[in-house]
Amino acid sequence: MRKLIWDTIKVFILFTLCTFLFYYGLQLLHNEYEQIHRFDPPEGPAIKVFQ
Repeated sequence: MRKLIWDTIKVFILFTLCTFLFYYGLQLLHNEYEQIHRFDPPEGPAIKVFQ
């Protein structure tokens, strides 16, 4: 019974650590892509679509 409880606690700790790692990894990627300027002025023979 004691081994079952210990194994359950280990799985819970591992799941929690992986969840935090995944969450902060997504936050890091989001911050990285948020800083990229997506709308650069067109170059070459581009046609303006908006007025």
